[in-house]
Amino acid sequence: MKKINNQSGFGAVEVLLTLIFVVLLVFVGWYIYHTDHKSTTPSIKTTTSSTAKAVNYFTITEWGVRAPYSGNLTLEYSPPTGTAPALVYLSSAQLDSSDTSSGSSCSNKQYGGAIQRYASTDEFLNPDGSPSTQTVAQYYSGTSPSVGNYVVVGNYYYIYFSPQAACSGLTTSQALQTQTISVFKALVQNFKAVPSSN
Repeated sequence: MKKINNQSGFGAVEVLLTLIFVVLLVFVGWYIYHTDHKSTTPSIKTTTSSTAKAVNYFTITEWGVRAPYSGNLTLEYSPPTGTAPALVYLSSAQLDSSDTSSGSSCSNKQYGGAIQRYASTDEFLNPDGSPSTQTVAQYYSGTSPSVGNYVVVGNYYYIYFSPQAACSGLTTSQALQTQTISVFKALVQNFKAVPSSN
């Protein structure tokens, strides 16, 4: 009897097993490389800070109102006077010290304008100081109030008035006065109630 040696079949199985072994080695190598590479590569993270940037405010403490301010002037006000309407005069430290000569009135601390505070039921005064026979709420609910630079916070109207004259003849003082007036006009429009602290 003749012994049959089937070498070709056995060779195909060897090739198949070798191929499976190589694929398995490649996969294991790729997996290890990928895992190692992932852990050693620095990742870039974008983080947001929970600390908010501090906001500066111009605050009229006696009235409990404020507006954010980030300019370069050192703003000032005189304490409120009177009851209806209450009044504060406005200025800046830079304007106050801009002209110290004897003919200057810049140091009076009122040449940045004034703010009057009315309750909505107070009688509105005309620019000449005479009664208008209207409450402030009625006056501002009209079609064209002549005093337009105001804001309502709660039950109060805060109305800005520009000064009637320049405090000095110096160009630098006049420029500072114009800057101070512009700042206060903008601030009044942004008045909000000071949050109550808990």
